[in-house]
Amino acid sequence: MDQDVVAEGKVIITEVINENFPDIDTSDGSVISEFIINTGSINYAFLEEKIQSFNNSVSISKALENPDTVDDAAVDALMSNWNAERSPGVKPKGNIRITVSSLRDYTVTSGTAFTSKEKDYYALSDYSFEAEDLIQSGDNAYYFIVNIEADEAESGYNILSGAKFTSVVYPLNITSIEAVNDFSLASEVQTSADIIAVVRESITTRDFVSPKSIKKLIKEKFTTITQIETLGYKDREQQRDYNNLGIKVGGKVDILSRTKDIDNITVEVTTDENGLADLSSVEYPILRINSYALKISPSRKVTDISFLCITADSSLSHIQARFSPSENISLQTTYLSQTILIDLNVSKICNEVQSFIEDEDLESIVQSTLSKTFMPAFVVVDLEFGTKDDSSIDSDSIKLAIVDYINSYTGERFFVSLFVQHLLSTFDNMEYIHLPMDIKARYQLPDCTEVEISSPDALEIDPDYVLGYSNKTCRFYSTSDDIYLEVVG
Repeated sequence: MDQDVVAEGKVIITEVINENFPDIDTSDGSVISEFIINTGSINYAFLEEKIQSFNNSVSISKALENPDTVDDAAVDALMSNWNAERSPGVKPKGNIRITVSSLRDYTVTSGTAFTSKEKDYYALSDYSFEAEDLIQSGDNAYYFIVNIEADEAESGYNILSGAKFTSVVYPLNITSIEAVNDFSLASEVQTSADIIAVVRESITTRDFVSPKSIKKLIKEKFTTITQIETLGYKDREQQRDYNNLGIKVGGKVDILSRTKDIDNITVEVTTDENGLADLSSVEYPILRINSYALKISPSRKVTDISFLCITADSSLSHIQARFSPSENISLQTTYLSQTILIDLNVSKICNEVQSFIEDEDLESIVQSTLSKTFMPAFVVVDLEFGTKDDSSIDSDSIKLAIVDYINSYTGERFFVSLFVQHLLSTFDNMEYIHLPMDIKARYQLPDCTEVEISSPDALEIDPDYVLGYSNKTCRFYSTSDDIYLEVVG
């Protein structure tokens, strides 16, 4: 409660009493002062606050000026005038590997609880696995994959690859439950101030013509997007607007977007007689293939992602289609006519943006609009650090901080000095970081060429405009599997 308003109420009530009852003692400490004036001034401030909130809730301009004084329900009603909705928050979600000692059928029902570090997560659907569906990972060791979601949209529920879980499911023959990969990061419920700030920025730009208006409309619709770029006629990276004579004719717009989350999916495919696995069933742009496993044989890790081969889309070249929902991907393996399970990093937001453009009929303004993800350069961090007074820092906390920093990084160059400064300021008992730091980034061009860059100062993409690759179209990503920690004395 605003104490200035309370004081204002006290002055007003005192003046009213003195005018109407001049003989009554209203001085501080008197009965009237303690039981009427002081109590009345608090009631006055309470009513003023409610009146102010009501006035702001029915006035768009006042709501924009004073978002913190407006009830959430009133803000939601006002923002609906621009078809803007409050982001409900995003619960961490990911895959767990359940390893069992018996080769038989298993069932996991929707809502089954799994626990990690006293936090609860629940199976998102019903799962039925026959014995032949299980993957063998060792002697008398078989596993299956289940997708789970956190109970709350809070950062305390963030999970890294390898995190251990417990559950009451099949307690007799479960040997372990662990996270297959990093879960998507939590995003808390959008505040009134945040949603008003988004609408304030886009209130005067309701078209899909200029880069500025495109970015504002997309960010207003998709609150989890952290960065957007557009590629048009003037951008050398835009390769879709050349005609058959090699002349730029315009009329094409690529929208590049990213969130700080890296989505993971697991798909099952069968290779042909040449070892080629068709991944056309994957509807999302593929950022990276993490691993694959043969059924009923020990798991195998992909060591060379140059096995990722690209087939041309029917209407776009493979270079133009790569990192968009229109891409067609195949995986070349050495396993002939085998069923394999593949773990992928993908970008789901691209499909959502493309659907938004098509559903709203926004691309009719230009000839063709294509949603794409920023081309990923995965940062590998080898961090050696020392702590103060022999104290310890939880390794998961460090990895979460690194993943969050890199996946939220929007710069075109990744500065090592800023990264080091961030870690030292985040962890008070981290005394120093050993330099020069072994930090590098790996990325794959749309033509499948593998590139690795490293620098003690700043990571920067070497542009290839014909392939559409540059500092503008590429951004840095990381997962906990890319981070290596060592405490030094």
